[in-house]
Amino acid sequence: MTTKSTNPVRIVVTVFLGMQVRGIFIDRDATAFDSRFCCGPTTNATPVTTLYAVLSGRMSTRLHESDGPALWLMNEPEFERRRSDAMSFRIEGPRAVTLYLCAPSQFVLAPQGLSHGPMPLPLAARRAIESMTSYTMAADLDTLMERFAAFWSALVGEGIVRDLDERWTAEEEPPALRRLWAGVGALFGSQDLTGQAEQAAELAQISIRQLRRDAAEISTRNGLGGFRRATRVFRVRRAVLLLSVPALSVEAVARLSGYSGATAMARAFRDEGLPSPTEVRVELARSVHEIDR
Repeated sequence: MTTKSTNPVRIVVTVFLGMQVRGIFIDRDATAFDSRFCCGPTTNATPVTTLYAVLSGRMSTRLHESDGPALWLMNEPEFERRRSDAMSFRIEGPRAVTLYLCAPSQFVLAPQGLSHGPMPLPLAARRAIESMTSYTMAADLDTLMERFAAFWSALVGEGIVRDLDERWTAEEEPPALRRLWAGVGALFGSQDLTGQAEQAAELAQISIRQLRRDAAEISTRNGLGGFRRATRVFRVRRAVLLLSVPALSVEAVARLSGYSGATAMARAFRDEGLPSPTEVRVELARSVHEIDR
């Protein structure tokens, strides 16, 4: 699934759901993301590691700072299931191109944790990410699979990860995944972040009961937490990105992130245990070195 923003801030997102690995490619301009204000899935069945590849942009922690290309390995509490006492990071720059993969920790061989700092990004992995910057057709799933697989293979060659036990996906996408993305992909592809499960079911031409069963099946496999949870995570993370753009008012950020208004967005932030959007904006304006982690 590929989405491209139509607002004044360019954000391109490509999502890949494999049998064992979940990947998200993001190409964005002039925005900052701070993991202190990150919410994420809450139902991972097994411990996962986030492999965070930075092609361009500056990534900073209280211990390390690096311009891309670079590779960072995060343990689960640092990103996927964020804990307040874990080390945080920020990534920013005129253009930030990143790919992060969430994979079972058992497949990761290199030391994990932000405290270890960045690793060199293998050339073959870099080229795989570069090829994703021109990927715009969500229907070309085979090409997308090849590019994600090429990235993983490059890391295998450097001893960073080991081969997966199974193919990235089955010979054909599972029926549940095809049905789910027929609706969800249509909503996100049009940047309709206000979409609800009922709308997705209608677009996929299936019953709401079937969509919920499909979402539960995919969630079990990928740890996404269901349709409602996945949509909430997408909205909040997008809002945090847009709050780093001074030209956008808080109300505009709310509308562009799929909320009915600033009050609804503030409520969503509170439900995730985050500061208010206004407080997040103030924090995003601070230098990473001013922040006591």
